[in-house]
Order: sequence, then C-alpha cells, then structure tokens
Amino acid sequence: AEALRGFAAALARDAERLAEGLTAESGKVLSQAKAEVRATRARVKAQLQTAEQVLGRAPVEHRVGGNAIERVVQEPLGVVAAISSW
Repeated sequence: AEALRGFAAALARDAERLAEGLTAESGKVLSQAKAEVRATRARVKAQLQTAEQVLGRAPVEHRVGGNAIERVVQEPLGVVAAISSW
C-alpha cells in the first residue's frame, strides 16, 4: 500500500513533467495529457481504497449462485503491473 501511496504522490508532484513527456512521446495535446495524469492518480487512489476495504478483512466470501463461492484473500504476489493502450 505504501508503494501505491508513493506512486500517487509522485503523480501529483510530477504531473506537469509527466504530461509534457506524454505530449512529447505520443503527440497528445498537453491538456489531454494533464487530464490523463490526473485520471491515473485518481485510479491509483481508488484502487488503494478498494484494496484496503477488501483485503483489510480476511477472507471475504460471497455466494455467487448455486454452489459457487467467490473468496477474496490476501496473497501477496510481489510487483504487478497493468499495461494498456491509450
């Protein structure tokens, strides 16, 4: 969680530089690049909040129909990244 908090803080601190980099690398309009950096920070913060709610209690189970049970448990995997196209 601390790593994600640090990432969110870095996005806020370096927003202008990151947006300029996005513009230089992709040709994106600067205002759109700034919005993308803000949106990324918002998504990171939302994921952090969700993770703290779900993984703060262990385990979390939901019956999802029939005999199926959805179970969420904390099993650290290490560093994980999501790469998506813009």
